[in-house]
Amino acid sequence: MKKNYHFNVIEYLASTQGATLVNVHADTTDDKIAAQNSKINNLTAQQKAAQTQVDQIQGQVSAIQSQQDKLSS
Repeated sequence: MKKNYHFNVIEYLASTQGATLVNVHADTTDDKIAAQNSKINNLTAQQKAAQTQVDQIQGQVSAIQSQQDKLSS
């Protein structure tokens, strides 16, 4: 009977420690995913800001070309 008791205790400890390790691993994975999502969001915001600048510059170029065409005529 004593062997079964020890085996049950060892089995219980192994299963609870395994669950803890799984939870720790999941938390670490979730943290990594959150960090990558943050990087993606930051890069997306930078891309939108850069596109806004490109659009503004293209508008300025078009205005300059229009003025140049008027002066050339």
